[in-house]
Amino acid sequence: LLSTGRSQAPTTPSLPIVATSAGMTVSLTNVELAADRTVLTFSIVDADTGSGPALAQLDAPAPTDLRLDGLRWHSASLGNLRPIFSNGAGAQQITAWELSLVFDPITEPAREVSATITALRFRPESPEERGQILEGDWSFRFTPAALGAPASSQLTVDQQHSADGITFFVDAIMLAPTHATVTYRIASQSGSNFESTEIMVQLADGTQLMPKQIDNHDGAFVATFPPFPAGATLTIALAPILVEVSQPLTLTFPIDGRSIASAAEGTQVDLHTPLVVAGEQFEVASVTIQEKQFVLRIQNTVPDHRGSLLLRYPGENGVTLTDNLGNQYAFSGASTNFGKSDPLTSWADGSSFAFTGAIAAEASQLTLTLDGYAQQARGPWQILVQLPPAR
Repeated sequence: LLSTGRSQAPTTPSLPIVATSAGMTVSLTNVELAADRTVLTFSIVDADTGSGPALAQLDAPAPTDLRLDGLRWHSASLGNLRPIFSNGAGAQQITAWELSLVFDPITEPAREVSATITALRFRPESPEERGQILEGDWSFRFTPAALGAPASSQLTVDQQHSADGITFFVDAIMLAPTHATVTYRIASQSGSNFESTEIMVQLADGTQLMPKQIDNHDGAFVATFPPFPAGATLTIALAPILVEVSQPLTLTFPIDGRSIASAAEGTQVDLHTPLVVAGEQFEVASVTIQEKQFVLRIQNTVPDHRGSLLLRYPGENGVTLTDNLGNQYAFSGASTNFGKSDPLTSWADGSSFAFTGAIAAEASQLTLTLDGYAQQARGPWQILVQLPPAR
């Protein structure tokens, strides 16, 4: 722990409220009273750049780093920490942090509340070092109603759109001066697991708004956007979904073990061996030799990006690789990705599977066994919403 200092911010009906302690200045810059939450936004800057931990290493607070009166945490996810970078030419540096903390709704805005940050955490600058905790007293006592904290409004949407085996539900939109949120759900009509749950919003003039973050709350997704224009017509669209197909696959293909075994570390050995998976064209594109492992790359090669299938890795027990000599290679990781031209247009691209060790020089055939694979559902899923005019 580092040495402490104490400075009490005065009770005041205006923002920002500023507190400096232990060489760091923390300012309460915004108080938002929403129907479903209360959000306090802070700015954190280094008041004494010549000493103490590096500002760039600031880490998110733990619940024990704050002392609260009249406020309760909204969920296990406390909020969001966002870096503010310097302007101008040259390498950008972090000059401040914006910390947003999320609490339960305040039911009595005329009652005084307080939040005191008692410690700031800093990540280590190198693996050999330990993180630091800077103790201090950054106190903020205020009456929400006296601050004129902006209120939010809740718009019930309750619409759904089904296509391609997926149902997209938009439950509600929350409108606030500083941001907007869209609460939505996704259901697979077959009951299969799925991945890739991002949405976007398009305005009538074609402007596309992407979410700043997406949180999962008990099966409902909450996407946070910049503020929506009052009275705007929104098209809320779901991006393509990756749906699990729980059917085992066994793929056997020839290799030249000697050429692979003789390749230097970092070398990609091209194979281009064609395969057919559930009626779609694939190829074992390459083997890349890495330190202590090798990576198989398998591509979907259906022309004009019309392919919808990707190989899938359900878990460490769901992938095995053997050769014709009886050797088994331990699975160490995998990735699956899409090609993408815009937020709502993507296509099945390929999967990479990593295995420890090296392929035996005498091997002439490999067999890859998977517990399942994935199919991309493309919808489209779009829901039209008319926002109310400004009040």
